[in-house]
Order: sequence, then C-alpha cells, then structure tokens
Amino acid sequence: MQEMDPKVFLAVFQEMFGLWLWVGVALLALLGLALIVVLVRERGLVGRRLLQAQWAAVPGGFLAIAILIWMSSSRITDMGTPVDWLLLEAVFLAGLVLTTVVAYVGLACIRGCRLR
Repeated sequence: MQEMDPKVFLAVFQEMFGLWLWVGVALLALLGLALIVVLVRERGLVGRRLLQAQWAAVPGGFLAIAILIWMSSSRITDMGTPVDWLLLEAVFLAGLVLTTVVAYVGLACIRGCRLR
C-alpha cells in the first residue's frame, strides 16, 4: 500500500466493527450536534463546567481501552511493536476527549433542566 486511501480505512473498520461502526458514527454525530447546541445556547464554553467535565476524562480513557480489548480478539500482552502502543495511546486520548465532551454536555443538560 503506497498511498493512504480513506476507502481502505473504511473497509477495514467496517470489517472490524460491522454494524457497530455505523452506530458509533451516528452517536458521534449526535454528540457533536448536542455540543454545538450547548455552545450556541451558552455563547461559549463555561470554564467551571469544563473543569468539572474533565474529572471524567481519565476513567473514560481507561474505559475506551477496556472496550477496545473487549471488542478485539487480541490481548494487551500481544502488543509488541511501537505502532501498537501508539494505537493504544490514540484510543486512550480519544476516550479522554469523548468522555469530557459527554460529561460537559450532560452537565449542561442537568444544569439547564434545573433552571427551568
């Protein structure tokens, strides 16, 4: 493979995750839309809420790794190359970011519902 082709990545992810890939894409799109709605409604980020949402980040990163191990047929001991460790780090970072966004939107919804 001499060049990066997005179709190849899509085919690999489709083979790995099956229908769960499209469920994840739909949930990610809904989460992005919810974040945009919250940011527009509040006219920006609320620092205190963002700080509170970051408390969920590290457990979310470890949860992302646990889900990866659960969904994969390999184990953590099968990781031998630096690329494997970079992929694991990327999954952890994605879990950090996604958990922070979910917590931020969730806190905004809880706080918004209390005000009304």
